[in-house]
Amino acid sequence: MKGKLYLLVLMLILSTVVIGGCVPPTTYPEIIVDSSVSPIPEGGHIFPTATPIEVAEETPDEVRAARDVALAYVSGRYGEQAPALGLTWTEEDITPEGLVGSVTCQYTAEDWVVTITYPIVPPEQVVYQVVVANPVTGFQWEGEVDAAGQVTEASAPSAGQAVVGWLGRVVSLPAGGQFDDYLALEPEGAGEIGVEGADNTVAAQIQMLRDSTTYAHFWGTLTCPVLDYGGCQLVVTRLREDRPGPSFESDPVEGWEGTIIGTSPGSQFDDNFILAGDFPVGYGIDSLDSAIAAQLAGLRDTGTTVRVWGELVCPAIDAFGTEIVVNRVEVIGQPAPAPTPVPAPTPAPAPTPVESRTEPVENWWGEIVSNPPGSQFDDYFQRQIVGGGQYGIESLNPDIQAQIIALRDTGTTVHVWGTLHHDVPDYNANQIQVTRIEVQEVPTPPPTTEEPVEGWIGTIGKFLWGSQCDDYFERNDGQQFGIEALDADAAVRQQIEQYRWTGAQVQVWGQLLTGIPDVEGRQIQVERIEAVSGPAEEARNLMPFATSSASSFLPTDRGGQYQSWMAMDSALETSWVEGVAGPGLGEWFMLTFPGTVEVHYINLDVGYDRDDDIFYANNRIKRATFIFSSGEQIEMNLSDARGMQRIVLARAPGPSIETTFVKIVIGEVYPGSRHDDTCLAEIEVWGKTK
Repeated sequence: MKGKLYLLVLMLILSTVVIGGCVPPTTYPEIIVDSSVSPIPEGGHIFPTATPIEVAEETPDEVRAARDVALAYVSGRYGEQAPALGLTWTEEDITPEGLVGSVTCQYTAEDWVVTITYPIVPPEQVVYQVVVANPVTGFQWEGEVDAAGQVTEASAPSAGQAVVGWLGRVVSLPAGGQFDDYLALEPEGAGEIGVEGADNTVAAQIQMLRDSTTYAHFWGTLTCPVLDYGGCQLVVTRLREDRPGPSFESDPVEGWEGTIIGTSPGSQFDDNFILAGDFPVGYGIDSLDSAIAAQLAGLRDTGTTVRVWGELVCPAIDAFGTEIVVNRVEVIGQPAPAPTPVPAPTPAPAPTPVESRTEPVENWWGEIVSNPPGSQFDDYFQRQIVGGGQYGIESLNPDIQAQIIALRDTGTTVHVWGTLHHDVPDYNANQIQVTRIEVQEVPTPPPTTEEPVEGWIGTIGKFLWGSQCDDYFERNDGQQFGIEALDADAAVRQQIEQYRWTGAQVQVWGQLLTGIPDVEGRQIQVERIEAVSGPAEEARNLMPFATSSASSFLPTDRGGQYQSWMAMDSALETSWVEGVAGPGLGEWFMLTFPGTVEVHYINLDVGYDRDDDIFYANNRIKRATFIFSSGEQIEMNLSDARGMQRIVLARAPGPSIETTFVKIVIGEVYPGSRHDDTCLAEIEVWGKTK
């Protein structure tokens, strides 16, 4: 979100080195501006008659005059889209440190930003490069003002495209780059755009979503071209995480253009609407009118461009977690010519799709509650944690399913393991498919108490992905507490994340709440936090920070589930299993980190280590190539033995491998006695964060 809407012009002059804070080295021809000039006279010239009111005094009149000449031009040409005349501007010198030969000044008022860059040249040659931008509305104008007051428009403004309920995920970019993150839109390939919060609250929400497994729906204004990732920037006015929680009011759909695409047989939803334009984002689509619904079905996969009216519901149990409920449809484009039929090839077994809208459920606790008679869904799981949600609950195992039914409305606290599926037809469009359930008789919790926390020292740790709680504070005496910043500002929440990542020793102040659902029934609500050391020097298990992916995986069956994250759940009795025909040579498993890590060693279990029989019944990895983001590749031979094997990668005196991901490609296997499936029970990456 660091991509600001500004223009930086670099001009080097002969041999004179001049550095000035918005101060030109010579006296320029006087330009006096009347703030009320409108419209612009023929030919783009302005002949102002009065000097505007100004707060700051250190900026030369000539620079402010050039600014006001440009503002008067923009106001006269673009009316209400332009800044109001008579605004009081705050000025700042933003010339990059060490840059010589030019000066850049920035002026701000309300939501407006005016950036002026000018070279250090003789007075009669000076030309001011001006950018007038509003990141909230998406308005941006670029032009020049010369020494005589002549305005030349370089780039006409764009009002921006309204963004309504676009689904995507926020991805961070390497530290030190020009931009720090972007939004990857759904479906895959729909586009990648810069993203910025319209206010501090939204900006903090976006930052919390970076590199998480949580998708979100976004509303705001998209402007192109601008100086941000991919040449476009979405200024987000609100967002909704794609998980159980409050809903927004439906949005009107007024003549949206796009095509209707059918899904593959057996898919959960039958079709979706792909928006026309540069960013083909997707929505679910349906109609309460049977005639319109039939028309929509008839338009599937015809290539016909249609225009639809109605309302957008979010969240919804439909494609991409949204649904356009159509009350009117118009055909505005003819179908594409049908291709010449060709004989259908014999289909080869297809691997399971890599991307799955699922996440692990590891020992979540809560209770099972039934819905009133006549409800669409029969029950849900109420998670017992601060901010916990409600989820549909089901099991493919008939014994577990019978147990779920028997536990409804008993008030019994249960612990569940399994997979959370998003955007499915169940309560709140989510469903936990339970593979294990345990009943625990919990004594009546003590009443909630509160006491001050005054400068406790310790470290912030992170639980594995899918755990009931996400992180904890470990005091130097070994005691663990939940940690949150519920009432603190975004800066404190960012500090908690930063220190959790670096492993630094910290000192915290706030309130300790006891008797609430968090680690050990305790939670520190942080009001202030300070580092008392640098990043951790010892190697740590970095798996809680990683997200996993794989080229394929075996579908869930009664024997278990085999997604990539089963290899990072600290359990040798579960496993990632590749999902293609044959031994899976060339298939890969990858761990991605939110930043750069220095790898000291990797532990891994090369098979399905539930027991001796299962381990040798399936393929085990014999040889693998380890690939790192630095471009380095290491080929390793592995032992045909149960348990964790260590691969030491630390280098003395260094440097060790620094990377943002670890990718393991299967090269050769030890064949299984009964199954031709290659497994990886567990992996750990130990090292330091950078």
